[in-house]
This record gives sequence, structure tokens and C-alpha cells, in this order.
Amino acid sequence: MRLNEIKGREAIELLADLMEPANEIFSDKELAKAYRSKVSVFEFAKIMLKNHPQAVSDVLTIIDGEEPTILTLPAKLISLMNEPEFVRFFESQGQSSEDESFGSATENTEAKG
Repeated sequence: MRLNEIKGREAIELLADLMEPANEIFSDKELAKAYRSKVSVFEFAKIMLKNHPQAVSDVLTIIDGEEPTILTLPAKLISLMNEPEFVRFFESQGQSSEDESFGSATENTEAKG
């Protein structure tokens, strides 16, 4: 199912389930740097898989309703990365500038205690 086909309550629940693994992936500075430097989709996928194997598996499982296999993983991952909604989500969540901010736009900077 394409992401833009998910609507209403199903979309809300899906987003809630995706927030934790997606935040882990989108807050990765190495991935953000690779994205900004426009590496190939394969290089980007390699970095994402190496740095966040469980989060990637969780995202694909949540979206597809089943865990990816070694044979289905490449196609599912490439398909997800080619989704315009995913790209927009990555761009909006992964906003950071080492010179102007403390990190990702989604990073919690509240004081603890």
C-alpha cells in the first residue's frame, strides 16, 4: 500500500507506531549528511541498514504488516525511499544545521530533572 493511500484513523495509528523507529533513523547525522550530499539511493540504504537495522525492520513491518525477508527487503526499502511522502517526511524531520542548531528538529532538548 502506498503511504498516500492511508487515511483517517488508520493513518493516525500508523504514524503513532512509526514515530519511534522513524525518529531514530531521521536523527542520524550521518544519514542527514549523506542525504544532503545526494549520495545514491543504494549508498543511502546501506548507511541506513548498517546504522539502524532494527528501526528499518520495524518501519517496514509496521507499513507492510509483515517482516521483510532477505529477498523482499531490497524492493520494499527502495520502494519506501522512492515514496514522495517518505522523502518529504525525511526532509521535514531531518532538518538540522550544525552551525545554527543543536540537532534534529525532532530532538528533545528539554532539561531533565
